[in-house]
Amino acid sequence: MRTDIDMTKRHTPQSVAIDNLAFSIPLYQRLFTWRKKQVNGLMYDLWNHFLHQPNKPYFIGMLSCFENSRTNRLDLIDGQQRFTVAMLMGVVLRRYDNRWDSFIDNSNRLYFTARESDNDCLRSLIAKTRGDLGPDNRMVEAVLAIQQFLNDKQRFPSSDEQCLFSSSVFEKMSFFISVLPSSYANNPSSLNEYFEAMNAGGKGLEQHEILKVELLRGETDQKELTRIWNAVCDMDRPVIRQNEGVNEKKYRETYLEAIRLCRDGNCSSVLNSCVFPDDASDMTSIGNIQPIPVLLERDLRRTDDTSYRCIVTFPDFLMMVFDIYHNLNGGYSYYRQDLLSTYGDKTHAIHDKFDFFTQLFLYRLLFDFYVIHREGIDNSEGYNLILQADNARDFYSRALIQFQSMLYVSQAPLYTWLRPMLKTLHDKGDLSPCELLKMLKSLDDEQVSHIPPDMLSTLSYRNGIDRYWFWKLDYLLWERHEREDGRKDEIFADCSELDHHAISYYVFRRDRSIEHLHPQHPLPESESQDWEEDRRAHNDEVRDGFGNLAMISLSFNSTQSRDSISTKIGRIEDQVRERRLQSIKLLLMIRAVKSNPNGWTVVAAKTHEAKMLTVLQKKDNTKESK
Repeated sequence: MRTDIDMTKRHTPQSVAIDNLAFSIPLYQRLFTWRKKQVNGLMYDLWNHFLHQPNKPYFIGMLSCFENSRTNRLDLIDGQQRFTVAMLMGVVLRRYDNRWDSFIDNSNRLYFTARESDNDCLRSLIAKTRGDLGPDNRMVEAVLAIQQFLNDKQRFPSSDEQCLFSSSVFEKMSFFISVLPSSYANNPSSLNEYFEAMNAGGKGLEQHEILKVELLRGETDQKELTRIWNAVCDMDRPVIRQNEGVNEKKYRETYLEAIRLCRDGNCSSVLNSCVFPDDASDMTSIGNIQPIPVLLERDLRRTDDTSYRCIVTFPDFLMMVFDIYHNLNGGYSYYRQDLLSTYGDKTHAIHDKFDFFTQLFLYRLLFDFYVIHREGIDNSEGYNLILQADNARDFYSRALIQFQSMLYVSQAPLYTWLRPMLKTLHDKGDLSPCELLKMLKSLDDEQVSHIPPDMLSTLSYRNGIDRYWFWKLDYLLWERHEREDGRKDEIFADCSELDHHAISYYVFRRDRSIEHLHPQHPLPESESQDWEEDRRAHNDEVRDGFGNLAMISLSFNSTQSRDSISTKIGRIEDQVRERRLQSIKLLLMIRAVKSNPNGWTVVAAKTHEAKMLTVLQKKDNTKESK
């Protein structure tokens, strides 16, 4: 066996066979635990990668090992589940590419220490005999699942596709090998520190994980930098957890103190105060270590509170921080670039890694504190923010959540507002909800300042109206309602008590399409005379105008179809009662229908449009607190 393992080398089944590496699974490691679902998940990922990125490697993670001089093998400390399933894949895939035989090496590639039954099972599978292994044997189950996947004619219509796929996996399924110093074997505390620092979570390596290896290579402060990376890389949980018994005010103070310390370059103090239950070190003996089973890319580890979800991915966050750090002012083409290529650009090299990691940590703390996160699952999803005033009903805190939500659903890509916001927070220091709201409003006005002044008067379905204006209008209506409590504003004069509650609970969502209140293509017998006259005289000017349009979910739009206005009103009433309003503008249109003896007429649509344009042109309904 070779003992000079290159820990920066990308290994594959092909290279393992060429380098003649041999592995063993120590007795204290648990049995093979993968079930059919996990095996199928990996096979699907490999197949999907084969279809769309056949020339790129597919990473399944890092193998952590000890060199066992007695057996001349690499003892697998982390990654034994993944390597075992690779062997089982070889059992099947060698039928389509015989090079897999060199990887399997007649079962000599992998040895289960003091577990002869497992060794016998693997040997029998390779020899195509099952004996009395039984249907509940996990390795047998995995092999059958892999074979069934390959036999699917929809995925692999012919043996040619099966052969190409098998060859691709042999050459492209990739992993790194980390060889730990032998001193770790007899030092459980050091071993646990290693897992705390290098915890890869048992999932396939993505670009940001490869980037981590590249950035840390050769650095003297690897342990500290790794702690920072591990603290910031999971965007679906805050860096600082809110412990039980800690109220919101104290939690906010803790975050602000962490931001202050990080600004002063004292990241260590912040890291020491962060407790991550799933990777905290203890003094468990090596014999009791239970490695976490491999999780696939779609099953990435999440926070304990699965309702907390970030609005950006970690790779996107890395791109944004790199952009700000080098003052690149990157545009659309920059954010379309490959993450590794961006960080590998020699013209913008990171010369001071410690400074960069410190700034990365600071930006993540700022992001946690000042940027909304999504809460809830599916239809219950809403938004929340750590930064809020002590008064739970503070208008500016609630308005800040709503305005960021509006930007999140309406502005793509997100860097158009997130990047300048983070840079301002970094440069100017802490901002109150009121100050941050004003800054974001000013930024949003700058983004749309190029629009001609008369555009608002020409908003039309036929002109390809931007959905942004509907989201922006709904925000301004919500703001106007909440600031004046609705009851003092003539725009909400026709609204009921239930309407006011529904407006207060309004949530911005992305899955929206534009809907005509008076149908775009009504049934001939249902069209009123005034709408028919408008269609003939003005070529549907009012029907396709802003006054007759609202933005609702795709599913709701499909349901509406050519339904009558009375039917649509009934559905909106259901939304009001359940506090799941899809459009404040549409609610006001419906109330205009009910308050008008003649219903939804051309005149009513024009009147509504004039009111809504007035709200849009005013833009800002907020007032300073008295």
